[in-house]
Amino acid sequence: MAPANTESLDALHRAHQALAQQAAEDSRRAREILGELEAENLRKTEWGRQLEAEIERLKGIIEELQAEFAERTEWALRLDAERSELAANLQRLHAEADQLRADLKVWVCQARATEAELAERTAWAQALDRQVRQGTADRTAIFGSLAYRIGKRLGLAPVPASDPQNRKVYGGKDTGSLRVPIATCTRQPRSSHLEAMHSRSRTSGR
Repeated sequence: MAPANTESLDALHRAHQALAQQAAEDSRRAREILGELEAENLRKTEWGRQLEAEIERLKGIIEELQAEFAERTEWALRLDAERSELAANLQRLHAEADQLRADLKVWVCQARATEAELAERTAWAQALDRQVRQGTADRTAIFGSLAYRIGKRLGLAPVPASDPQNRKVYGGKDTGSLRVPIATCTRQPRSSHLEAMHSRSRTSGR
């Protein structure tokens, strides 16, 4: 029995050693797997940290883009309002320009009418002035003619109020007109010489 027991013990010992070796191998393999898992976990942790940082960076970019978009949207709305205001102002300016052109036409017509009326009145005033000057010259010529003076002195012609010498003062008294009544005058026949002088005086008065 001793040899049989020894063989059993040897078999058990070999089985135990095989189990121990298998356990050691499994332990080593488990440590390797655990190391790989820990390294993978570290890589994933680092990747997750980088991913979070990238997400934060992208969040910042998105916020900046949203702020810029809001700013540009406000600028576009403000620009559209300014464009509408400019269009309204342009339309108002066009209307004012049309009104100014219409008013200018009216003013030009009025100015031309006024100019024509002024020219007409100027011509009328100049004609009237010429008539007055001519009348004054004619009256001066008549009043200065010998025939008029003789007729006035003899009372043969009425003395108008415009005669600057129609009133004379004699002896300190105003005798008024020098028209002499025909009844108090001695009518004498005119000589041919007096008639010639009267004719020349009338000619010069004209």
